[in-house]
Amino acid sequence: MANNTTVTCPSPMKATSNGVFQGDNPLHYALPLVILQICIVVTLTRILAYFLRPLRQPRVIAEIIGGILLGPSALGHNKDYINAIFPAKSLTVLDTIANLGLLFFLFLVGLELDPKSLRRTGKKALSIALAGITLPFVLGIGTSFVLKETISKGVDGAPFLVFMGVALSITAFPVLARILAELKLLTTDVGRMAMSAAAVNDVAAWILLALAISLSGSGRSPLVSLWVFLCGCAFVLVCIFAVRPLFKWMVQRCPEGEPVDESYVCGTLVAVLAAGFVTDTIGIHALFGAFVLGIIVPKEGPFAGALVEKVEDLVSGLFLPLYFVSSGLKTDVTTIRGAQSWGLLVLVISTACFGKVIGTIVVSLFCKVPLQEALALGFLMNTKGLVELIVLNIGRDRGVLNDQTFAIMVLMAVFTTFITTPVVMAVYKPAKRLSKDYKYRTIERKDLNSQLRLLTCFHGTRNLPTMINLIEASRGTEKRERLCVYAMHLLELNERPSAILMVHKARNNGIPFWNKGQHSGDNQVVVAFETFEQLSRVAIRPMTAISAVTTMHEDICTSADSERAAMIILPFHKHQRLDGTFETARSEYRLINQQVLENAPCSVGIIVDRGLGGSTHVSASNLDSVVTVLFFGGSDDREALAYGIRMVEHPGITLNIIHFLPSAELQGEIVRVNVNDDSNTSAGPTEDKFIAELKLKILSYSSIKYEERVVGNAAETTALIREFSQCNLFLVGRRPQGQIAASLNVKGDCPELGPVGSLLIYPDFSTTASVLVVQQYHGLKLPNSSVGLSKPRPGWFIFDPCNSTDPITRIFGGGLLFGCHGYKWFSRTYMSICIVVALTRGLAYLLKPLRQPRVIAEIIGGVLLGPSALGRNKSYLQAIFPPKSITVLDTLANLGLLFFLFLAGLEIDPKALRQTGKKALAIAVVGISLPFALGIGSSFVLRATISKGVDLTAFLVFMGVALSITAFPVLARILAELKLLTTEIGRLAMSAAAVNDVAAWVLLALAIALSGSNQSPLVSLWVLLSGFVFVICAILVVPPIFKWMAQRCHEGEPIDEIYVCATLTAVLAAGFITDTIGIHAMFGAFVIGVLVPKEGPFVGSLVEKVEDLVSGLFLPLYFVSSGLKTNVATIEGVQSWGLLVLVIFTACFGKIFGTVIVSLLCKVPVREALALGFLMNTKGLVELIVLNIGKDRKVLNDQTFAIMVLMALFTTFITTPLVTAVYKPAKRARMADYKYKTIERKNTNSQLRILSCFHSARNIPSIINLLEASRGTKKRDGLCVYAMHLKELSERSSAILMVHKARRNGLPFWNKGLRSNTDNVVVAFEAYQQLSHVSIRPMTEISSVSNMHEDICATAENKRAAIIILPFHKHQRLDGTLETTRNDFRGVNKRVLEHAPCSVGILVDRGLGGTTHIAASNVSYFITVLYFGGRDDREALAYGARMAEHPGIRLVVIRFLVEPEIVGEISTVDIDHNSGSKVGSVDEEFLAEFKHRIVQDDSITYEEKVVRNEAQTIGVIREKGRCHLFLVGRCPGGEVALALNKRSECPELGPVGSLLISPDFSTQASVLVLQQYNGQVPLNLASEMEESLDKDTDST
Repeated sequence: MANNTTVTCPSPMKATSNGVFQGDNPLHYALPLVILQICIVVTLTRILAYFLRPLRQPRVIAEIIGGILLGPSALGHNKDYINAIFPAKSLTVLDTIANLGLLFFLFLVGLELDPKSLRRTGKKALSIALAGITLPFVLGIGTSFVLKETISKGVDGAPFLVFMGVALSITAFPVLARILAELKLLTTDVGRMAMSAAAVNDVAAWILLALAISLSGSGRSPLVSLWVFLCGCAFVLVCIFAVRPLFKWMVQRCPEGEPVDESYVCGTLVAVLAAGFVTDTIGIHALFGAFVLGIIVPKEGPFAGALVEKVEDLVSGLFLPLYFVSSGLKTDVTTIRGAQSWGLLVLVISTACFGKVIGTIVVSLFCKVPLQEALALGFLMNTKGLVELIVLNIGRDRGVLNDQTFAIMVLMAVFTTFITTPVVMAVYKPAKRLSKDYKYRTIERKDLNSQLRLLTCFHGTRNLPTMINLIEASRGTEKRERLCVYAMHLLELNERPSAILMVHKARNNGIPFWNKGQHSGDNQVVVAFETFEQLSRVAIRPMTAISAVTTMHEDICTSADSERAAMIILPFHKHQRLDGTFETARSEYRLINQQVLENAPCSVGIIVDRGLGGSTHVSASNLDSVVTVLFFGGSDDREALAYGIRMVEHPGITLNIIHFLPSAELQGEIVRVNVNDDSNTSAGPTEDKFIAELKLKILSYSSIKYEERVVGNAAETTALIREFSQCNLFLVGRRPQGQIAASLNVKGDCPELGPVGSLLIYPDFSTTASVLVVQQYHGLKLPNSSVGLSKPRPGWFIFDPCNSTDPITRIFGGGLLFGCHGYKWFSRTYMSICIVVALTRGLAYLLKPLRQPRVIAEIIGGVLLGPSALGRNKSYLQAIFPPKSITVLDTLANLGLLFFLFLAGLEIDPKALRQTGKKALAIAVVGISLPFALGIGSSFVLRATISKGVDLTAFLVFMGVALSITAFPVLARILAELKLLTTEIGRLAMSAAAVNDVAAWVLLALAIALSGSNQSPLVSLWVLLSGFVFVICAILVVPPIFKWMAQRCHEGEPIDEIYVCATLTAVLAAGFITDTIGIHAMFGAFVIGVLVPKEGPFVGSLVEKVEDLVSGLFLPLYFVSSGLKTNVATIEGVQSWGLLVLVIFTACFGKIFGTVIVSLLCKVPVREALALGFLMNTKGLVELIVLNIGKDRKVLNDQTFAIMVLMALFTTFITTPLVTAVYKPAKRARMADYKYKTIERKNTNSQLRILSCFHSARNIPSIINLLEASRGTKKRDGLCVYAMHLKELSERSSAILMVHKARRNGLPFWNKGLRSNTDNVVVAFEAYQQLSHVSIRPMTEISSVSNMHEDICATAENKRAAIIILPFHKHQRLDGTLETTRNDFRGVNKRVLEHAPCSVGILVDRGLGGTTHIAASNVSYFITVLYFGGRDDREALAYGARMAEHPGIRLVVIRFLVEPEIVGEISTVDIDHNSGSKVGSVDEEFLAEFKHRIVQDDSITYEEKVVRNEAQTIGVIREKGRCHLFLVGRCPGGEVALALNKRSECPELGPVGSLLISPDFSTQASVLVLQQYNGQVPLNLASEMEESLDKDTDST
């Protein structure tokens, strides 16, 4: 294992076993063995990491030690163990998977390194980095001479010198980052310098490693190393100038907030494999290519983050630990024997430490770094990690390091890293800062003109708008010193490698939050704060706290102390749902708040966010907020009132102060207060004085309303508070004093909010106001600023991403330039995956016009790569898929299939199966039974001809199962493609297919149990019983465990890495158990997937993290594995082709005939019954699994297998064209009762039908608030809304889960009885429907974006909608500007405008009503209609008139008139007198009727504005910019509107709409642009406007 002797390669292993009951040992088969290896490795390393937590060691230490323990140094001494768990013949598979994981892991490491930051490295850090590399490198070369003369005799000199130098000069950047975060040093000068120097060291280490590898070849020519190095440089240049632009193109097509296209993810991962293959062929190791590719991926936008999110957990959690075992199996500590060897170990450790520590210290002192910090820097720079291990493994595999030297170097790496944390803790203890000048720890103070310092904390972008608007309200007047705000981003340092990317960004160039000159344009946090700082007089000082949640309060309190903050503002641990209720974001956040309240060195405020100011920063000129202070008495209430007094200095703030006074006699009476009178009613001396001063202050403030209210009990207090519930913000004290406040304490379910705060967030208390709960500082113990260095803390796994390369000689080639064949085992695997993915994707693209599911392309691709086509060329087959590589290929394929079937199980909800209707159940039962019976009949014919000698029983069952399967996922995609998901036929097909899917697995388990070696007839029974016991145990054990995990995973928060890793390990363990039983590993994975609870974000996150890597790269290998067994050439002669026809006919006849007969009996129309029959005949992956298992178990021979594969391919291929030909639902004729296609109508009391579309939860609040405004009065027939969720059907497997949810139980949008509590979309619409008089009819439209408009228009016609409301393709950023969500959505809107059968509205959302549904009693909107003339403007005015019926809405109608002599004058219009109106045109008639209707309506203001030109028009519109909603026509008539046409940047919005969304037009109002239906809608805006103008002129 650990020696360099030549080993004869053992015979390859088969992938899967038949189970212990059949006499097979699962450990003699590749798949169960590698599963067991992964489970052992992951379990051992996690346990070691847990025990090392108190010592605050990074997780890489646990992983290295775990690898050593599993190798010959410890457990490997037992030969039985080593031969059973890590036999020699399994190492090829183990090393391949380990290095594949390492390849992707180093790609992630490259993603975490920003080349721009290296160019900005300071001189100090650069000097430290160079010294920290140079001196250890020189000492390493010196040490190598000693080793070469003692234990490393005979090795090649030059490579040995370089490898030793590189090994001693490395600093592990990721491990160092975690240690710094753990020790709270990230925000110190030591942390900044260490991180910057380590980043430089990281890049230098890769360059030196490439040099070392190029020197370690076979030495045929001295020029070879030069050629290798030059080719490596050429590769890097090609990546920079050719590959990087492709990645930039991908990044530009990945908008923020939308899922990244699966093809981009898959293409990137294939590019990583290809880069690895190229660099391995060159001879500088595959890992170098992956790392370089990671570096060149642009870091802007969501693309890099999405790649990390989708790859890291599976790779770092399961595959990467195998690399440490692979390394541990080569590490034999027992080779270090005798004084000489141990002396050399001490020498190496001393040299490594001396070089790094002394070199760093000397340079640091020269740079005038204090001695204590220089010492800490030296030990920090001596940190080793994964990159060190990679260097050592490459050296050993290339014969540069022997076993003893390798063991010494591994122990050196472990020792130097292990001592880093304790030594730094002992050496570096920063002195506690003495804050003598920390005067103002509260907002209440004597010197009101002193600077106010706030430390505002936030966890994510959700908190930002309210925080920024609160800061805007707090900034005071120009007379005061400038407000200074420290904006602290609270980030959790978790287990994931990607946390290092977060750390690196946080410390980039010494700026802890953002780099103003270099930030990404997509970083909304940056944009929001920069915009606010530029527009206001507030100084923003950004900060970042990166630590474990358990100690985050220490960072907050320490920062507040060091920055002398007067108040810390924290976000509440609950956030508001779309229905207005609160749900917990993360319970840990509550603990942070409580700990800050206990330890804060200043006052503390907790903000309960209900959307203060909406979803963006409200500029000072647009700020119009009402703040209410509830004053009971006490220090906290005084602090709240002092804050309110500061806020009222802002011109846009109105302050209400309610002073509660207790009285048993006067209940609810208003006491009139003379603020000139200093008399006090009932306060003590402190309160007396404070109130007296307050009365003097408010004399000069007209915007302050002060009332004293006398109340007698809690009920009256609550009623009084309700009177002020329509304000924007409540300011309350946490610990109010007095009997009244004490009586409210019964509602105090949140102690951190106090009694009043708890009342204001109580579900029964209806308000949309945010709440700031204030606690005044009163001299609690100050936090220990060095607490981070004083005690160990639990809760840490630290991962070490580094940059490097490594493998084994039999796994990797030495490179073509070294005379080796460029693709040995591992490189061959790279190339195989690249070829497979490229071919299948190409075929899928070609088959797209035929509307074929991707599984067809994958099956055909597998067959083409096998002996049926390309495989006939023996040279190709030997080069790409040689027999010795099949074990690796099959193991990877089956591992991918294992996880894919786990995902398939996640898509099946057992609850939905129990609710399957009788029709669907009958179709499913017959659709299984008849094909199964016919399959058994066909099997007799086959057995008598081409399948002689096979076991009869097993053959019968396998044939029956193969013919009775319906592929649920493939069927779902076909239904979506054919627009049948929302039809009755689609519901029946999906329900029946789901039942069929489960039945197929049961029958497959039976078939597998019967296909043993026939040792005993009882064996099959034992297999079935054991499988049954496994399912029962899984049902009892699995759901409670996963339910517990799901409860700890909160919506909108990342799922803990350990839960993901544990779930995937459980899937592998279940696969191992079922494989051991003898019913195949896939069965166990599928069962676990089915049993995982579907509620909450847990399932979605699992799918998100696993599917792209598995289905994009590993699953296609299974089709190739199947294709390599498929030889169509075996189907020879009339008999064979006749049998193929027989099998196809039997399969089709059984499925189609059986389904049609039952459907007709269930009174399904003939056409639908035929279509159902063809749909139920769809085959797919499960069919291929059945056939492969039959082939592996010798039940199916080559010819039968080929026939069955072609049958599956043929039956699936014909499904789409046959269904298209047979089932053509008659297009619904224009219905006679489809009268109202517009809002403008004569019968205004008729029901209004709206089809409201949305893409995501982002659109929901404004849409619901718009619908609330549209509902009219009770006199009308009401409002009927069809809420259509627009979803794109992607290539991902999880799209099937989406389809399944959409069609569950026949309800197209949600299942009220079974929905998840965290589904905000469901909750929002249900809550609105219950609270309003509006009928909500939910729907889901699932299709490709290119034809989404067809479903929208068809639905609008079928539902007789009067208007379709679409979301604009841009959304508002936190700074108020608009950015494109997806350009594809713009295309959808344009096509709907062209083809809609009714009116259309496009809603530009600027947060209408805030972030939640506003109850009818709280609605208070100003809506402005800009009327120029024309049918679209009439439609807008008709809609506005309907909205004005709502009691909470005031409507302003501005009519623009052209008069050359009168400019900007308001014409007062007597709407009772129409003599002056010209009724010659349609517009005049409409306006006359409108004026007549609104005579008695005080909520409508009508004005006529006379303007001369475009500038005056814009000026008039600006005057109305402070409304909540503009209603405008898309194609307004008249000369004024035509003049605006040159501003029409968005033709779909028209000139006025484009003006209202332009950056130059400052408004917070949302905009609804309407187009009235007129039978024909040209998109050419200018021509339409001119036509409209000509018609108006002619009529005049």
